[in-house]
Amino acid sequence: MKATLSSSVGATDTCIPVSDTSIFSPTGGYALIGSELISYTGIGASCEGASTAGLNVRAAATAGVLTGVRRNLNRHGGAHAAGTPVIPTAPPSACIGDCNSDGQITVDELVKGVNIALGLTTPDVCPAFDCNGNQKVTVDCLVKAVSASLNGC
Repeated sequence: MKATLSSSVGATDTCIPVSDTSIFSPTGGYALIGSELISYTGIGASCEGASTAGLNVRAAATAGVLTGVRRNLNRHGGAHAAGTPVIPTAPPSACIGDCNSDGQITVDELVKGVNIALGLTTPDVCPAFDCNGNQKVTVDCLVKAVSASLNGC
């Protein structure tokens, strides 16, 4: 089975119309739209009640829509034309320093790593910084996290 966008979406749309929702998990997951990684929290019949950005697709004749969409997890986002493939996929691999497993490393997360390395807080605040599996955050782990933050997971 192959799902495609049943109408075009803009770069900020958070409700994504797809041609076939039977291949997506109703409880949410991840998908690729072309080369853009997204996450979604559910499946609906329309984009009613979606964000303003999703209103342009709410009346589309679709088999369904992915709701609660978070766009651009791999920094390959943008607008997509109707007919673009939408493929369910496994979650992004964990990145060193990605405390909330969203595929991005923020400055706040980097600060948590530094605080763990300095002994100001414990590793359980963000286990994703433990790149060596030794319950410690080393300079090497911090450098890898900064690199992932700048270059993507």
